[in-house]
Amino acid sequence: MEAMRDFNFYLKWSATVVLIVFTVMTNLQMTPANLWVGVLSSAMWSLWSFRVKEWSLIVVNTMMLGIGIVGVVNSFI
Repeated sequence: MEAMRDFNFYLKWSATVVLIVFTVMTNLQMTPANLWVGVLSSAMWSLWSFRVKEWSLIVVNTMMLGIGIVGVVNSFI
């Protein structure tokens, strides 16, 4: 159980750092690279939310992941 808590701790804080990087990249208009970082952040937060069974965050982050993927696909069109 301790190893799982450690993984969740590092996943949560890594996702936080990636989310901050995404926000900085978005504000600097670093498109489309920021979209990829946003998808990574949403995927990490979704994984963490599923692991800790936090349903409100599962919904929010899974929706953000889907919207982010649409943005990435849209950047190729």
